[in-house]
Amino acid sequence: MVSTSRFNQIVNANDPIFNPTSSVYIGTTTPYNPFGYPGNPIAANAPSIAYATVRVKDAFHTELRNPFVTVNTGDLFPLPGGGVGFALGMDYRIERLVQNPDAISLLGDDGSGKENQVDKSRKVFAYFAEIKLPAFSPKQHIAGVYELSFDIAARDERFVSSKQNKVVPSIAVSYRPIDETLLFRASYGEGIRQPSIFELYGGTVNGLTSLTDPRNGTELPETPIVQGSNSSLTSEKTNSINAGIVWSPKITALKGFTVNVDYWRVKRQGTVVSNPQDTLNRFFGTSPGGLVTGESVTLDGAGAILSVTAPYINVGETIVQGYDLGASYVLPTASLGRFDFGVGGTYMNSYKQATIAGAALQELINTDASGGQGLDGYIRWKAKGNVDWIYKSVVVGVVANYTGGFEDLDGDGNPFQVASMVTYDLQVNYSFHDSLGRFLNDTKLTVGALNVLDRNPPFSSGFGSNAVGYPGFLYDSTDRFLYVQLTKKF
Repeated sequence: MVSTSRFNQIVNANDPIFNPTSSVYIGTTTPYNPFGYPGNPIAANAPSIAYATVRVKDAFHTELRNPFVTVNTGDLFPLPGGGVGFALGMDYRIERLVQNPDAISLLGDDGSGKENQVDKSRKVFAYFAEIKLPAFSPKQHIAGVYELSFDIAARDERFVSSKQNKVVPSIAVSYRPIDETLLFRASYGEGIRQPSIFELYGGTVNGLTSLTDPRNGTELPETPIVQGSNSSLTSEKTNSINAGIVWSPKITALKGFTVNVDYWRVKRQGTVVSNPQDTLNRFFGTSPGGLVTGESVTLDGAGAILSVTAPYINVGETIVQGYDLGASYVLPTASLGRFDFGVGGTYMNSYKQATIAGAALQELINTDASGGQGLDGYIRWKAKGNVDWIYKSVVVGVVANYTGGFEDLDGDGNPFQVASMVTYDLQVNYSFHDSLGRFLNDTKLTVGALNVLDRNPPFSSGFGSNAVGYPGFLYDSTDRFLYVQLTKKF
């Protein structure tokens, strides 16, 4: 890592480090020449590079202690549909964050901004209860109601350190009108996400980003920004609904076939976000609301923007909806064993989000999800299919993995579609048995390959800023990966 202050010294020919009579002389009178590169290094740069290079040792530590207790019964009292299930429990968590930055990091001399010393913790109590009510069962022989049950739960989260608490309920219903071949299911639930201890107390992070001056529309490349924690953050609130159907027909031609379709919708409010552009807009009054505590904009004497401080705030809203789809088919044979076929995936048809208070929700589906860096996307489809063959002690499986693409920008700012991708995994299992010896009984040998066709991830650009050249949050750089595993049960 390069020290910012020392780099400024090595490019200054008049600095005392180049004076042989100085006590800080580094052994050369030649300042650093920035026009060298790895393929053509400049030998005279070696002393300057050695002087400017620093080794930073930050010590960060996180801790979680989580004792809990749960009691449950499947037969609290009888109902016409069966025994009532009940669970009750308590959860206690102690979270701690300790940051001890190196002296260089404390000064911000590594180029990434000043880091803070942090030693913060919080305590959380939670109480929860769940009850399952089987209202009707097949034993009652009610027309149109083969089986009906309800699942009701609630959780009381009490954040002792911040003196916040919230009760979140959920309810689910399961209904079979005819027999076990047809199931309707639905649920509603609420939830919270307390800001992480880093978002609350982790300190600041300095960076450079491109902003727009709201006064005249001028682009401001590499504007210094400061983002960081905010101890006044409150919990994000969510609610979700799910509704679906599962069908396993008894028709002879479709025996062994099951299909399911589920719709889901999740709404999140008070999302923790940091938006320097919004902070800038509110500072100049082009967006309503004014600045909140901790936000600031620094100008020079001529009114030019020098830096923007935009800590985390509770302002975002997100609404996501889509479908989970699945189908499976089991085909037994008389002499060739059994074949299992399956396919399942998620189709996300909408991802709407607003990161500015009072702003309209913006549709983000099929767009970049990594801040314009081409590393992630709000993809529509993600799916998986499998074929398994089970014959005596052998299981052979092939899995196809599909990941959709998203719209990106090339180095010239032109839109293009990041390609979708399919990879294949292969696995073979052999289970040993008694006839091969007592020692080998309950032993399984597994041989497999991930990405068996050795495919590379699709190209992405992020307006030319993507250093790895592919969506690094959707894929990793692992090529074909072979593995062998031997397991033994005793």
